[in-house]
Amino acid sequence: IIFEDGRKYVDRGLMNGCTTLKEVVLPSSVTSIKRSAFSGCSSLQTINMENVKDIGGSAFADCSSLQALDLGDVEGIDSSAFTGCSGLTEVHISGAIKSQAAGMFDSCTALREGTFGGGLTEIGEKAFYNCSALESVTLSPNLQTIGNWAFHGCKSLASLTLPNSVTSLGEYAFANCTNLSELKLSLGLDKSAPYAFYG
Repeated sequence: IIFEDGRKYVDRGLMNGCTTLKEVVLPSSVTSIKRSAFSGCSSLQTINMENVKDIGGSAFADCSSLQALDLGDVEGIDSSAFTGCSGLTEVHISGAIKSQAAGMFDSCTALREGTFGGGLTEIGEKAFYNCSALESVTLSPNLQTIGNWAFHGCKSLASLTLPNSVTSLGEYAFANCTNLSELKLSLGLDKSAPYAFYG
């Protein structure tokens, strides 16, 4: 599907459940994708989002055929935007996003790599929950807070360096990361919740 030039956003729930949709071409004028816009588009493989600044909650939930995302200069992503994208293998966010919302990549079971730009200061609750294939995460040097259950069940994560800017770890943040053998804690860490590394 090709959206017409001049459109500023993709409406809420517009393509929800369109299971045969494979490709989306957005004009440069589109800067916002609303809540659940492409949720359940299980055959969606490609979409260009280099000019998108805002992605709504569950916008791409259960888009199981998406494989790679380059979110360019995105500034805002709401909760569960990519939850259940079970084919997603890598994500790159280089923009000015400051907070990674709750459940953003929850149960993206094929996700192996994540890279986040310098603007990110918070990783939300269950952001990478049960991303069991996750091997590599490059965290923002300005990251301050990692939420509850953020990396719970990331069983392929073997090593992790927390930037010295990190001051707070949530409950069960890295619980059941059973392959984690090397961890460098932040010098600035002053609040670590119970069971942060349980299991």
